Amino acid sequence: MLPHRVAAREAYEKTHRGRIALARAKEKWRSLNEMKRAAHILLGNAVRSGRIEKGVCEVCGDGKRTHAHHDDYSKPLEVRWFCPMHHKLFHKHVEETA
Repeated sequence: MLPHRVAAREAYEKTHRGRIALARAKEKWRSLNEMKRAAHILLGNAVRSGRIEKGVCEVCGDGKRTHAHHDDYSKPLEVRWFCPMHHKLFHKHVEETA
């Protein structure tokens, strides 16, 4: 990502038109990804309540800031944990092999 583009997007999102466009994009994503959204909500609630503990990255062992990855959204509490870098690399690899 180019820093000047990131700054421009962030500035636009603070405008009235930008907030409307962002809300419209979020609503579109929610309507197209109901199962994913439900899985994210269920997992987030389980982590907050302590029923599930955040894991460490399965690649490097980093436990500071991990992302949950669902291999199957129909099993919302079955996740793999990755650091942001390895999560991105995992998706890149999956997309390249698909």
